[in-house]
Amino acid sequence: MPIIVTGGNGFIGSNFIEYMLASERTDMIINFDKKTSISSDWISERWMRSENYDEQLIDINDINDIMLESGTVDFLVHFAAESHVDNSLNNVDPFIKTNVNGTLAVAKFCHEKKIKMIHISTDEVYGHVEHPHSTPFDVHDALEPRNPYAASKAAAELMLEAFANTVDGFEYVIIRPSNNYGPHQDDTKFIPKMMKFIASGESFPIYGFGDFYREWTHVLDTSMILADIIAHSFESGRKINISSKEMLSNFEMYKLVLNSFRACDPDIVGKIDFINDPRGKAHDKVYSITNTLSHDFIDVTSGISHLVDAEVIAGE
Repeated sequence: MPIIVTGGNGFIGSNFIEYMLASERTDMIINFDKKTSISSDWISERWMRSENYDEQLIDINDINDIMLESGTVDFLVHFAAESHVDNSLNNVDPFIKTNVNGTLAVAKFCHEKKIKMIHISTDEVYGHVEHPHSTPFDVHDALEPRNPYAASKAAAELMLEAFANTVDGFEYVIIRPSNNYGPHQDDTKFIPKMMKFIASGESFPIYGFGDFYREWTHVLDTSMILADIIAHSFESGRKINISSKEMLSNFEMYKLVLNSFRACDPDIVGKIDFINDPRGKAHDKVYSITNTLSHDFIDVTSGISHLVDAEVIAGE
């Protein structure tokens, strides 16, 4: 049965498509993507000649213009989103249009076509904890987003819940993953940007003292779990956290990536500029979440260990 993916040219979406097709866990992926300036064409180039892949250039706000016979698709995995926190501080409008209005449009499409919707949210909807050893958030905790991007993702979740309460038969699951990293990630994101600066010998700018903590999950782990949810454990209305529980400060992550480079080239020199934090109160201190499915499917144990792989470091 075909699966629809929105935002399949984005980082997590493209890796999910690659995993699903390469592992033959679906016989058809239909990719709805508007191909923004930060999207990538690698997944299209890799699979376009395959009879198992199709794509349509579309803004998700216009998804209901798509002609699709009801009952021909079982699942839609909704990755499409505006995701840069710094951009949301300067202009929140695109985040409301895509993350809130667009998600509602996708929900209406799924309801009309009787498709189960898997919505990819973020651990940032919880807000933050003050210390790495604080009790992590679980799926029953309140949503307290602290920046416009996170607020738009929280609003999208609430919109899905409200929509499900007003119509009959709409089925959805919400996924809240921790920070993902891996091949083909946009070079404006933290780890790829760091790699670029280290490779060039430039000083890498780190906000404050680098003492902001994140949990890092490899995108392959996330893709595998999403595939297992589709195959085994879709329960409408469920919220699911995904995390490796591998937590590092930004400074610790820099040292880890630097040491991985030095394993290939001992002469690599790393330089850091500690700069004033422009996000202020909107910069979350620590993200820490439970891992909802660790006992149901695979253990998410690979975490940051993938960084020792030179091919992963190269982003290929």
